[in-house]
Amino acid sequence: MAALVFVGADLTVGQFEEDALFLERPFHIGETEAFNGDLGKRSDRFHRENDNGFPGYNRDPMPEMSVVIPTLNEERTIESCLQAVGRRGNLEIVVSDGGSTDGTLRFAASMGATVVEGPPGRGGQLNRGAAAAQAERLLFLHADCRLPRGWQAAVASVLADPATSLACFLLRTETSSETRPSPLRHLWLRTLDLRSRGLRLPYGDQAFAVRREVYERVGGFPDIPLMEDLVFARACRRVGRIRRLPLEIRTKARRTDADPVRARVMMLVFPALFRLGVAPSTLARWYGSGR
Repeated sequence: MAALVFVGADLTVGQFEEDALFLERPFHIGETEAFNGDLGKRSDRFHRENDNGFPGYNRDPMPEMSVVIPTLNEERTIESCLQAVGRRGNLEIVVSDGGSTDGTLRFAASMGATVVEGPPGRGGQLNRGAAAAQAERLLFLHADCRLPRGWQAAVASVLADPATSLACFLLRTETSSETRPSPLRHLWLRTLDLRSRGLRLPYGDQAFAVRREVYERVGGFPDIPLMEDLVFARACRRVGRIRRLPLEIRTKARRTDADPVRARVMMLVFPALFRLGVAPSTLARWYGSGR
């Protein structure tokens, strides 16, 4: 869509789309003002006066990609998460909060994120964030994860392939402790990460990148308390190819640090229990908060 500007005794702004011309309300500029160097000043006034309500006008260009982050009391992780996302290029960040009572929203707002609020539940939060996002390419990211360098170009490239329905990263789990992990602990964490490199469906902590058309085609995320990521990934696999990017996203081992054996058992067993019909609410109760 191209913008047309007609200059004469009055300046009229219109928009040309396909074969139709839509004239908006006139913006008056005298011929002398238009050609004596004052046009830039008057143009600035035009921008200020028409920020709200002028049809077809938007000072900020449409973002190339929107990052949607669901949160619930994530003040210890949200700052490092947003720093890793960065502000490179034309990028939008939407934090979808589920009722945080700590400093999560303050951190998010201070770092330029758009904040939407609603009831807790990751599926619902992801959908609210997607509804608030403007871009046609969406990246759904957990708050305790940190994106790798070069992530934006890699995601944009893989989503340019129409055969790709969903893209995700490889996983690298780091201990939540400040101390360096023992060799045995390090080996355990690397073992946990093997699931992100196999043929099984990806989990949400690997971050999900999709085009909006795919997101809408599969109906978004189910509003369930757990396993929303597997349901979404399975639906995406039905309509296209799932691609794993050769970049590692880093996540904190909060749950495995607290009880590594229980965490590993849940990771292996819960998907099977879900397929067998165990209710997501029951699985979520067994899963716990992990914080």
